Amino acid sequence: MGFDEKIKLIGMVAYFYPPRPLLGYFRGIKGHEDLIDAFALCLKERSDIKCVIIGGPYGRRAVTYMEKIVAYGKRKCGENIIFMGFRNDVPLILSSLDIALIPSLSENYGGALEALLMEVPTIATSVGGIPEIIQTGHTGFLVKPKSPKDIYEKIIYVLDNEETAKKTAIQGRRLVLNKFNPDETSTLICSIYNKIINN
Repeated sequence: MGFDEKIKLIGMVAYFYPPRPLLGYFRGIKGHEDLIDAFALCLKERSDIKCVIIGGPYGRRAVTYMEKIVAYGKRKCGENIIFMGFRNDVPLILSSLDIALIPSLSENYGGALEALLMEVPTIATSVGGIPEIIQTGHTGFLVKPKSPKDIYEKIIYVLDNEETAKKTAIQGRRLVLNKFNPDETSTLICSIYNKIINN
């Protein structure tokens, strides 16, 4: 991506969804603010890191929210954080990352599937379906939602333990390929429909 090869890249792929206070979300549901706060803490310890955020606003209301997040990110992290907007080359960017981050407050599998398929060490919040594919120390690393401190600690751990992190990424890819095998999933879906039809 044009950075010095010594630079460690931390990245996130997600749309920008504005907060939903009525549902109890006072920050964006994808956790952009938590990532920014965590990355700002990392910058106090490491000077060899950059953060890239890929994705744009989801809907008109989200445009203003994204503008606020970009300003917030630049204020806290300066030029060390890069907002890339919508991209058509996400797999290529993902494969360039040293760490993929999914700091969501609510999620199915999020970008964890894609990150693991690309064998990128992955840190994700323990929400929704994510714990089905991210098992700490085995296929990735789970963190508490809404906890920049927890995210920061895991980022530093992964950066300091690259070999261990790479092993989790390899095991994560294996798990995703097995669990989401098209032949097996289509057979499972057919059996579910057959049970419904026969009852």
